[in-house]
Amino acid sequence: MQIKKGTILLLLAVTLFFDYRSGFSLTLTKYKNNPVISTGPFYGWDGKDVYDVSVLVVDGKYRMWYSAREGSHSDFFEYFIELFHTLCGHAGLHNRIGYAESGDSLTWIKYPENPVLNVGEQGKWDDTNVDRPSVVCKDGLYHMWFTGWNRHGCSAIGHAVSSDGIHWQKTEKPVLVPTMKWERQNLMCPNVIYDEQERKFKMWYSGGEAREPDSIGYAESMDGVNWRKYPLSPIFTPAEEGWDGEKIGSFQVVKKDGVYYAFYNAFDSSMNSRIGVARSLNGINHWIRYPGNPVLRTGQKDSWDCCNVYKPAAVIQGHELKLFYNAANRDRKEQVGLATAIFTGW
Repeated sequence: MQIKKGTILLLLAVTLFFDYRSGFSLTLTKYKNNPVISTGPFYGWDGKDVYDVSVLVVDGKYRMWYSAREGSHSDFFEYFIELFHTLCGHAGLHNRIGYAESGDSLTWIKYPENPVLNVGEQGKWDDTNVDRPSVVCKDGLYHMWFTGWNRHGCSAIGHAVSSDGIHWQKTEKPVLVPTMKWERQNLMCPNVIYDEQERKFKMWYSGGEAREPDSIGYAESMDGVNWRKYPLSPIFTPAEEGWDGEKIGSFQVVKKDGVYYAFYNAFDSSMNSRIGVARSLNGINHWIRYPGNPVLRTGQKDSWDCCNVYKPAAVIQGHELKLFYNAANRDRKEQVGLATAIFTGW
């Protein structure tokens, strides 16, 4: 039987594709003493939830910026906390951003003067909540991109700079606002890297519905303030069905060996959130989902992460992956945990 040259090339391509995909395996192990970042006193600024973090390793030290919700999961206590703020002339309960440090990624010390980024003054674009930070350190200067919310439930992405990662100066106006139909009235969950090879900032962000966003967009900037959106966004959308078939909540990208790896949380039709990974050669399109997704699922019944696992923050050092994530328990209380794995890429 004679086999045509084209058939041989097709068989070779299929074989290479199979080997390329099947040679990678990702098994995440949750830290036994999770969560690594817990809520503070119920009456404090981070008393209700801690969630959605950004982590850097600087001079051998782990530095984390984390979101927090003020209040309590008890309606009774939250009523009195809200009343206290009203009597003190405050605008009510807010989400803010705090800071913590660790020498080993397991034991964290919160900055005693948290929060480090507060809401804007009344009437400003971010006067209700600030959360979901993404931090980059470039040339000794820290840049933070964050989600800001106004009292009408609309959100945009803001920018701040700091010389030490603790004391921040905000850019007056948001640097990215909804302009595309798919974004509706909400942009959130920025994830920014600085691409040394291309010498530009790259941002992946979520857009769509306010409670949980729908899809992922992409933008580029030379200075971190003036951004140009990719006109064909969204660049990553829900699958046709399955665990990530309803919404894509967040998208955290790490560039390793010239390949862009995205760790993302997504929702199924029952609004259960889990975490998966995808890869792209240019960080914009042709994303390939890992066939073993989801790589991180909820914990056992009544555990701290039994309800949902949300926004991931990956740190890759050599072949070691440390994946920070926030999760909710049965009472919907969110805290931050850690899972680790060997990560060689694929």
